[in-house]
Amino acid sequence: MKILKFFLLPLVTLVGGIILGIVIRDFPLFTLNYNLKVTEVLSVLLTFGIGIFIPLIVKKLIDDKRSFKNTLIEEAGSFVKTASRINERITTIYESTKITQRDKDDLNLLFEIADEEFNSLFSFIETYCQDGTKKELANLKAKWIDYWKILTGTEVTKSEVKRLDETTYKKAVKTFNELKGIVRNIKTQLNEL
Repeated sequence: MKILKFFLLPLVTLVGGIILGIVIRDFPLFTLNYNLKVTEVLSVLLTFGIGIFIPLIVKKLIDDKRSFKNTLIEEAGSFVKTASRINERITTIYESTKITQRDKDDLNLLFEIADEEFNSLFSFIETYCQDGTKKELANLKAKWIDYWKILTGTEVTKSEVKRLDETTYKKAVKTFNELKGIVRNIKTQLNEL
């Protein structure tokens, strides 16, 4: 191993360098012509510019589209997370067999946050997406209004209500699951953009 490292490798490098020097000395690669035309220089610069900038522009366009899709999907995911928090809260209230005024206030606060996220998602998708996604968005809006009516209606928020009714809870869970399915469809259509 030491022979290879100290004797053979330097010897091969020396022989390779000598052979490369002889080849370069005897083989003229190009000759210089000092009569340059402005059009030739511009042609070379233009070719160089096209070779560099077109791939960069295409990469930027692809990244912008990917970033746009990711933003839309992230908006939809954020809305579903807030709706999931509402569903978890309603499940906790149902399992505790009582509903307090604080629970009602918490639900209203969560719905205010979710409404802002829904409005943001709705306007974003309505502005930038195709007709198929807009149809799903109309279904999402109708289902969201149903979900909102169920959980902010008199069956839940009326001051005399002290316990969440089983039918109201089941309707809320069913509507929430349908809501998640619609958002899943919207995400799928956004991925196909």
